Amino acid sequence: VTRRHPQSGRGVSAPFSDPYRQTEPRVIPYVDLALRIVSKAMLMGPEATANVLEMIKQSDLPRKETATCLMYLRDRIGVPRDMTFAQARQLRAYLNLVVDNL
Repeated sequence: VTRRHPQSGRGVSAPFSDPYRQTEPRVIPYVDLALRIVSKAMLMGPEATANVLEMIKQSDLPRKETATCLMYLRDRIGVPRDMTFAQARQLRAYLNLVVDNL
């Protein structure tokens, strides 16, 4: 999730395949916190959205870097390989909730 754009490498035919990307170490703590918020939001359920929005505001995460990483993850969730369609839909929804409120 914490990958930056590749500097060089051969092209690949799959549009979301990016084997030449490298990890961006400075964003790991931000993404870790954002994913903890997503996890907590999923466990608390939709009735706790106000609490989740407050957690996002208090986290003071850098918008650009965190949003980029969360959208990268959102776009690469594999169904059915990683989870069922319904589970993937929920995860994407909560990732979008965090991204939209950073």
